[in-house]
Amino acid sequence: SIDLKSGGHVNLALTCPLVSCYEGLVSNNPCVPEAIVGKPRVLVVDDEPDIRELVCELLHEAGFVTLQAVEGGDALRVLDEAPELPDVILLDLQMAPGMSGQQFMIETAGYPIPIVVMTASRDEKTLRTKSVAGASGFLFKPFSYGELIAMVCRFVAPPALSDTPPVPARA
Repeated sequence: SIDLKSGGHVNLALTCPLVSCYEGLVSNNPCVPEAIVGKPRVLVVDDEPDIRELVCELLHEAGFVTLQAVEGGDALRVLDEAPELPDVILLDLQMAPGMSGQQFMIETAGYPIPIVVMTASRDEKTLRTKSVAGASGFLFKPFSYGELIAMVCRFVAPPALSDTPPVPARA
């Protein structure tokens, strides 16, 4: 789970092995490896590196291809430069410095991509603003691995965790 404590401390608890996120789908790597073709893509946008990297690693462990952005402007560049648009965007609302999650939602209002807001805020006024009200879903921090995967799978089919065919049962 991801647990945000007051005072800016982040407590992280992992429930699965860590693996590296795939971060090479933008201009610095124009070649898309065959291993990721056809797998669901998730853009994770959060200014907290520990949270962003953990969410990315958990999604990667579940078989998703992940892209990362530090703030809204960075996420717009990823959308412009990626060879394919992500299938889902996981977006933090409060990011600084740079473009906020709310401004990013306004800028991408015409994109056909579901946006799931990840937030520790339960402030009804913020969640009811026109830009945030258009979110496809909400993940309230702290959230569990199961909640994360279930939310992403609301919008894309879960990836196959292995391309190896099952071993046939003996007769």
